[in-house]
Amino acid sequence: MSSSSSGRERARVTIVVTNHNYGEFVLDAVDSALAQTAAVEVIVVDDGSTDDSLDVLARRASRVRLVSQPNGGQAAAFNSGWSEASGDVVIFLDADDVLEPDLAARVLRSIDDDPEVVKVQYPLFLIDADGRRREGGVPAAGVRLAAGDVRTELTRHPDDLVWMPTTGNAFRAAVLDRVMPMPTAEYRICADYYLSNLTAAHGRVAVLDRPGGSYRVHGDNRHYTEQWSMDAVRANVARTSVTHRHLIDECQRVGLSGLPNDPDAVASVTATAFRMVSLRIDADRHPLPCDSRRSLTRLGLAAALGRRDVSTFRRAQMALWFVAAGLAPRSAVPRLARPIVRTTP
Repeated sequence: MSSSSSGRERARVTIVVTNHNYGEFVLDAVDSALAQTAAVEVIVVDDGSTDDSLDVLARRASRVRLVSQPNGGQAAAFNSGWSEASGDVVIFLDADDVLEPDLAARVLRSIDDDPEVVKVQYPLFLIDADGRRREGGVPAAGVRLAAGDVRTELTRHPDDLVWMPTTGNAFRAAVLDRVMPMPTAEYRICADYYLSNLTAAHGRVAVLDRPGGSYRVHGDNRHYTEQWSMDAVRANVARTSVTHRHLIDECQRVGLSGLPNDPDAVASVTATAFRMVSLRIDADRHPLPCDSRRSLTRLGLAAALGRRDVSTFRRAQMALWFVAAGLAPRSAVPRLARPIVRTTP
């Protein structure tokens, strides 16, 4: 985007607010984008809302670019926002979340300091439906976000890397141009899975030390819940298999080796554990029909013992979990599952 004739600073950051039926929250998101200390371009994609979102957004019509489209899901909204964006950096902001005022400026410094950085991620505060700060944050205390050149880890145990949900990421526009548009039918929700994995195959990941925004916890979060369910576990299994397929293709395109050709043979502790939980608790509805207790125990052991980034004791713990989950009576599996499907956005 070129500088305007009025001499205003060119907006190097595009913030894409994606909204579907979050009329009660969306102005908070938009206003947090407009309040940035750095010059930003704000695009709002309304993905077929049936509530009062469009009437609410009309209050900011002079300050944002509004794209209204039939409901297609999160990936479709991302694609529309990306196609309209002109900044060097793109931040996708969920309509129920908000950003800290200095985030765009901090992200720009990180991007400009290292031309190899393709993605910046940052922690998020937690807020409630009324915007009040809650205890805790994303990620949980003690959890370390993936940082630096993680391409080796990406080709060995991709699902064990810790990525932020949508609002906790900023992407160099040039890398988005290499992986987008993204498939829409497969990512009606959790489109950040696709972007975090595929962009990391192209360069370094930077992490900001302070939170860059707030993740709102309310009764209708599509990706955050304080209780786990088997529907969510099965959805995770199916989505991870799809993401593996796209990641394998992307790694082959950029010349990264290490991943198998079979997306369900990727040896990640987290992904294999979710598959084991799904199979053991409700085999009839498990999304991957070729899985068995034996095959998942073997894959889980290989994944656990291959984690050279953790201590020998931790590898042994993970390996023993797979043995226990494969052999335990079905009634014991939900208890074993709790540390695996714990509350994390």
